[in-house]
Amino acid sequence: FRSIDYIKHEFLWYLKGDRLDTSITDHAKMWKGLINEDGSINSNYGQYLFGDQQQFWNVVKLLEDDRESRRGSISILNKDHLLSDTKDVPCTYAINFRIRQNKLDMTVHMRSQDAIFGMGNDAPTFSFVHEMMWQALREKYTSLEYGLYCHFADSFHIYERHFEMAEKIIEGG
Repeated sequence: FRSIDYIKHEFLWYLKGDRLDTSITDHAKMWKGLINEDGSINSNYGQYLFGDQQQFWNVVKLLEDDRESRRGSISILNKDHLLSDTKDVPCTYAINFRIRQNKLDMTVHMRSQDAIFGMGNDAPTFSFVHEMMWQALREKYTSLEYGLYCHFADSFHIYERHFEMAEKIIEGG
């Protein structure tokens, strides 16, 4: 599992929303192998949330305009990722937000997730995004409550190189 320090750096990297920012490679070497020819990293979720598309703020506005909306979605995985020759295909399809029974619920849908490092980084990140959305919406809906975070991964797996680590985790070591 990643350290709190790494999780902090990764989330701050996302907040920049800069698809060409590779500063995360200073904190985890594995990112160096995922840099595209144009200098971008597809799995920098910040570019989809806070970058040019401003999907995060679009969802805030959508839910402010229509509290019952079923369209509060942030898309991450797209056809260009799937059709390109890249080492880095984002694992997350989408993040969906909805207000039900005066609670802001969030659902994350993933095509694939590494149980050792992926989940340990993604869960805190998505929790931060959930809380940010809740705080943004509370400006209009002052009594809005923090709701459920549901997380679905079509493939939740452990790589062979992590088997020994997983055994230690299971054994409590």
